[in-house]
Amino acid sequence: FSWVKRKRIISKFGDLRVPMAFELESMWSSLGAEKIEFIPGIAGTALGAALVAQTDVRNALLPIFYDVLNTHFKEVGNITDIENHIIDELDSKITEGHGDSQFMSMFCEILNEQLLRFRPPWSREGRIFIDSIGNLMERLLEFRQTMSAPDYPAEVRMASTYNLMRFYCDIIQREEMYIKKVHTLCDLHVQRNAYTEAAFTLLLHADQLDWSSEELPAVYGYPKQPESQRKEQLMWKVIRFFGEGQSWEYAVPLCKRLAEVYELDWYDYSRLSEVLKAQADLYGNILTQHRSSISYFRVGFYGLSFPLIFRNKVFIYRGFEYERLNEFTHRIKSLFPRAVLLNTTSLPGDDVTQHPSALSLQVFTVRSVPRTDIYPVLALDNISNNIRDFYMFNDINTFVYERPFHKGKKDKDNEFKTLWLERITMKTASSLPGCLNFFEVVTTESEEKSPLANAVMTMESKNNQLNSIIGEYSTFTKEDNISINPLSMTLNGVIDAAVMGGVSMYEQAFCTLEYLENNPDDESLVVQLKALIQSQIVILEGGLSLHGRLVPDSLQQLQSKMVECFEEMRKKLTDYKFIGGKARTATSSRPTDSVFMEDGGGKRLSGELRGARNHEELGKKISGDLGCGSMRVVSGVGIPGGTMHRRTKRPSMPQLFPLSRQRSMDVSSEDIDELARPPSIISLSESPPSVRRSPSAAAGRCSPLAPSSPVIPRPPKAPPLPPRTRTNVSPSIGGSAVDLLLSVQSQPPLIPPKRSSIYSNSAVALRLDPNTSTIAEQGGTAGGKATPPLPPPKRRPTSRTEENTSL
Repeated sequence: FSWVKRKRIISKFGDLRVPMAFELESMWSSLGAEKIEFIPGIAGTALGAALVAQTDVRNALLPIFYDVLNTHFKEVGNITDIENHIIDELDSKITEGHGDSQFMSMFCEILNEQLLRFRPPWSREGRIFIDSIGNLMERLLEFRQTMSAPDYPAEVRMASTYNLMRFYCDIIQREEMYIKKVHTLCDLHVQRNAYTEAAFTLLLHADQLDWSSEELPAVYGYPKQPESQRKEQLMWKVIRFFGEGQSWEYAVPLCKRLAEVYELDWYDYSRLSEVLKAQADLYGNILTQHRSSISYFRVGFYGLSFPLIFRNKVFIYRGFEYERLNEFTHRIKSLFPRAVLLNTTSLPGDDVTQHPSALSLQVFTVRSVPRTDIYPVLALDNISNNIRDFYMFNDINTFVYERPFHKGKKDKDNEFKTLWLERITMKTASSLPGCLNFFEVVTTESEEKSPLANAVMTMESKNNQLNSIIGEYSTFTKEDNISINPLSMTLNGVIDAAVMGGVSMYEQAFCTLEYLENNPDDESLVVQLKALIQSQIVILEGGLSLHGRLVPDSLQQLQSKMVECFEEMRKKLTDYKFIGGKARTATSSRPTDSVFMEDGGGKRLSGELRGARNHEELGKKISGDLGCGSMRVVSGVGIPGGTMHRRTKRPSMPQLFPLSRQRSMDVSSEDIDELARPPSIISLSESPPSVRRSPSAAAGRCSPLAPSSPVIPRPPKAPPLPPRTRTNVSPSIGGSAVDLLLSVQSQPPLIPPKRSSIYSNSAVALRLDPNTSTIAEQGGTAGGKATPPLPPPKRRPTSRTEENTSL
């Protein structure tokens, strides 16, 4: 009736609904033992009348439900049938528009009062039933509100539908209602072209069916057909949805399941060939089709004005293709125009969460954590990036947000020294993508990372990003005429940041002897940081080469600028060319041509020695380790105070100190121990250029060293050394034993004369007497005494033992 007509009738006859409700209650009470004959029909009748929005009517009719439950329990021994009947009636009538939140609260309140008053034997089952009905009506009312209002956001509709669907499946196990809501949610996804989510949703129905011949009724747009036939149609539809959503990896297992049925159960080779062709097309698409990167976002809905499904909850959203934070924030903000964006990443207080009119959104990007325990393909090398990237960003239920902060006094010159990292790990209720493109966060954990660990994670993340985008464009050529803007922006951003001092700040903060002395437990992280920096140089070099092949003529100036900046960056990072051990990139386990630092003679320095920044620091550290006083370190390539060597295999017997090219100075380890005792000995001054170790070092001998220019080959035969002579060294000349050994390198590199005069006294040669710790000079003077000329050449010793015997 219209409002005017309704008012006229009520003024003349009164509200007849109230006396009719009491009449219905009186008739039910007068039935006595015959009540069971009207169950469960009376439940639907009383429920329909009680849904009328009139308080007196509800007060009169709601007590009937307790009597109905009690009568049925006395007759049958349970209340399951009545519970199912009431749930069916509620789902139907509330969806049609009947009922409100007042009915929900009055229903639960009145039945709980009856249970407390009479305490029937089914009290426990009754409380469970009342809680289930309350949760159901709450979800049904929310579902009706979101589906009936056209201006409601699509996310809210899908969330309320999914919420109700899971309730039917997990709480009350009502399969027919569950399947009905599955198709409702699937239709919502198809309307928004979210085919991957639609496929996951429809797959829930297919999984409920079996390969049987049982006849199913016509429902959800499907005709009356056997169960196996409907399951087959649903699976083919799911495969098509996965294909349209470019989630081909999820469609492949479904093709295999169908192929197994066609081949082993039905022997239908015609359909088998069709499904195998479809499976082959899926594999081809995985390798050849380009898929955009996916971002994930954390969204917090704070305030009591949000819908109940979102109120004061946190969700992880899966973004659209190429969607970035500002675009996603604008999209979420448009769903709730009155909402206010929070500019902080900290959790808001009660003044926001409990405010009745508050609408506050908190949005920021999170990083997905791949499930390496489930997908071992992520740990394999030489795998197509199209394959690897899919598992990097799909089937994810763990996400990380990293918030930097300063602990203690901030260093103005280098903020990385005090830049800590709070790492927040969040897990969602289900993996993404799934039946929704967002899921609620169920657990949150927080931990703090030190500045060095923060630097390592930052470098590793950036290297992974570079590897990913370089691999993405590596299959293209310039003739493909594709846009390389993402590649250009990524390379330019990394190179510019390094040129401005980003990576060099890490060196000043952590790659020093002072830092390692204060933090000895961080040695492995320092080595890892250096390896990551070295890897980034190699990755950037490959990326620039690829960019140069793909860059159009209009962007050649950008290519030239990046190359110049890269060379400048390389010069700033020369100190990182000696990383201990086999260097590995951040994403590959393949060993590279590693670079390591020696103390000048083949002995690989310890982690503490690697941190030395100059000659004096390194010399003091080595001298302290050897117990031989002060020491001056010869400058080499890469780091001041050291010599750099490239190798791909560890030498079998590393040397302790480098020796001069002259064979007359053949010093053993025993000689070194003897030399370490005198307090002072001859010290020379000049430093030679960098040297490269001969391959013979691996044989365990004190190998000769050559200049950094091409190595001069040793003559095929050499004369034996002359007998040892003892020469007194003037004690007035200061220096240490180690200074003596290193000073030998200070002489300019010898230019070998012709074969006939290679052992003439054209150069100074020193001999060491281990028994007296004195030096003998050949072809010159040492301590004011001359030495006799060299003897004529004789047969070269064939082994080190024979050579020592000849000495």
